[in-house]
Amino acid sequence: MSSSQLTPTEELLMIKVGMVAFAVVVGSIFTVATWHKALDWLVAHQVLVTAAESPLVTLPAGDGVGLDASRLAIAAAAAVFAVVSGVAALRRHFAAAGKEQLT
Repeated sequence: MSSSQLTPTEELLMIKVGMVAFAVVVGSIFTVATWHKALDWLVAHQVLVTAAESPLVTLPAGDGVGLDASRLAIAAAAAVFAVVSGVAALRRHFAAAGKEQLT
């Protein structure tokens, strides 16, 4: 099908699909290329432990790299803190939005 047989909407759709496909391919390559570098950096800075130290939680495609008990506890505390902070921020936002609507 030549481009003269496509409607402008179909041409726009083809352009958008091509851009999304390109972004997915480039993003996948970038992610795979940097994932191992990031894990190596985290192990070098003792944020993660190697497979030889038998981590409790291993990361995907990390060749056994993961978190031991103490690092897992710190990560869990950070996740809880992030969730609580997010919920508190949302409550403040909705409280302020509710007050603006009343006045």
